[in-house]
Amino acid sequence: FRELAKVFNYRGNDYPAMLFNTYQSYLIRTEMALQEDIQYAEDNNFVLAFKLVRGAYINSEIKRTEITNIRTLQNNKQETDYIYDKIVSNTLHHIHKCEMNNFQRGITELDDQTSAAPIIMIATHNKKSILHAIDIMERLEIAKDHSHIHFAQILGMSDNITFGLGLARYNVAKLVLFGDLENIIPWFLRRLDENNDPLSAMQEERKLIWDEMVRRVKHVFRMNSRFEV
Repeated sequence: FRELAKVFNYRGNDYPAMLFNTYQSYLIRTEMALQEDIQYAEDNNFVLAFKLVRGAYINSEIKRTEITNIRTLQNNKQETDYIYDKIVSNTLHHIHKCEMNNFQRGITELDDQTSAAPIIMIATHNKKSILHAIDIMERLEIAKDHSHIHFAQILGMSDNITFGLGLARYNVAKLVLFGDLENIIPWFLRRLDENNDPLSAMQEERKLIWDEMVRRVKHVFRMNSRFEV
């Protein structure tokens, strides 16, 4: 990834960073590995663009631990959540610091050609993590549509969160599944099985949809009662 990023994410390019790496917060080494990669990108004049996820290959990691006798996973979901939010916080503060350094140099806009700031895609269905990121952006007075900060959810899941972020002018994307059903379904089920956040988000979304249906039905009855009078 590093060698390709030197070419496609080079800060002298006249186009945005094109390659994104993925970091999984349920891995013990992720926080340190990300710090090393950010520093490497700064030293080599390219932008580190990355997608931050919690992870969805727990069973594979457990089997690897059994074979190698080397523990790779956080102890529990709480630790994974903590590291996820910590990485988001550290990255947003780092972006803000780069922006302030540019401002002191007389550069008023942060872009890939003038800043070593990483680009983060906060890929999660976890509402608490999203609100955590938004709170930090507000406290640091980071623009909602900052070109180095993006949110993302899977298409068909947590649409209420995605639409809400979009309407509020945050950069937000949908992961679109592509391929044969026999390949897509196992991928999708694995995320539901090993990550509770999508399931929790779906339950909340279902409640919102139901509440909206009830509201509309009540509205229709109120309108009909007016005409009857």
